[in-house]
Amino acid sequence: MGTYLGNIRALNNAGANPPVAGTFVVYDLPDRDCAALASNGEYTIADNGVANYFAYIDAIEALVVEYSDVKIILIIGEAGTFGAGDEC
Repeated sequence: MGTYLGNIRALNNAGANPPVAGTFVVYDLPDRDCAALASNGEYTIADNGVANYFAYIDAIEALVVEYSDVKIILIIGEAGTFGAGDEC
């Protein structure tokens, strides 16, 4: 994410018109979409997933602060939040 934001900053500083924004999907909520198998994320609550997820979010926050001059769009992209049902 940092590499992309750095590239976007460079484009914008070079006069990109319209200015470029960074769009990223935030994923890896612990224990989400467990019925999907292929997209069930890497964090589980039973295996320190909440703490790992908070560390992941803290790293994203640090990048948002570092690149505060770049417009950043974050999408919470969990298949589990879009109709996964009661499989979990």
